[in-house]
Amino acid sequence: MKELSELEIDLSQSQLQPIAGGIVMVEELVGTRLPETYVTFLLYCNGGQPKLNTFYSEFEGNEQSFVIAKFLHLTSNDKDSQNRDDKDDIVWWYQHLWANAPTPLLPFARSQDDGLFLLDLSEIGRGKVVYWARDLDPDLDLATIADSFEQLIDGLT
Repeated sequence: MKELSELEIDLSQSQLQPIAGGIVMVEELVGTRLPETYVTFLLYCNGGQPKLNTFYSEFEGNEQSFVIAKFLHLTSNDKDSQNRDDKDDIVWWYQHLWANAPTPLLPFARSQDDGLFLLDLSEIGRGKVVYWARDLDPDLDLATIADSFEQLIDGLT
């Protein structure tokens, strides 16, 4: 994975580093371990706005760009963050995303147009990055855009 400092993430808007208990709590919520590269990312910056924010991926036969407006952060180390209204919090999005969402989909970033980047942590998805254009498709039509969080990070320009 590229050096995370290369992303030039605005750390002034990042939260404090998550404690190990918070990461474990998220793993319990989704029912599986988080990819090591994503844990490394959380421990490095725990959210923020990257200057390198555009990822190009083949989608429906064409190369498309996907722009990360902000990486979500982990502010809670308990499952009760639904009482807060922090829409940049990973746990808040996980608990409020949609009523029948598959549990192993974990939101980790928002796009400029309010779409969501998610980690597919299911046995089939095995850590792939999927994108949900929420305003265009509220019925949860997901597009796989990267084979891993690492591939997404390495491809950001």
